[in-house]
Amino acid sequence: SASNVYGQAYVYLGNSGEGKSTMIGLTANVFPSLADDSIIIKKEADSYFLYQTPFIEKHYWIEKNFVKIPLGKIFFLEKSHLFMIEELENKDEILPQFIKQLWGHESDVKKQMQLALEFVTHFDRFYRISFGLQNKEKLVQLLEASHQKL
Repeated sequence: SASNVYGQAYVYLGNSGEGKSTMIGLTANVFPSLADDSIIIKKEADSYFLYQTPFIEKHYWIEKNFVKIPLGKIFFLEKSHLFMIEELENKDEILPQFIKQLWGHESDVKKQMQLALEFVTHFDRFYRISFGLQNKEKLVQLLEASHQKL
């Protein structure tokens, strides 16, 4: 899933039930939701951008504007009673988590792995976000504080 946080795309990755839909649902009145099921990340020159897909989302209220939005941060979700964001710097830790989230329908797995490795090597804003599911205010404050550190 993804949100527009002050003009940058924040992407939330996790397995089923990790809180991707909850994340965008709790913050939607402050940070517009961009996607719940799928996104496209495209490298243009030396920057990465998020594009919405034309596919139908699980939630009807996600507005499709089909504009490119600079990729801000990628968060791996973790349910917790704590509210915190931890920067991830170990590429050996990031790569397996990232690959698990890729669209796996491409038959050329070697090419897919190469693209994932290239992305993880060049993009350096990966984080783990821990959050309690029902505290919207703390979650919004956490994302705002994270944005100010850019």
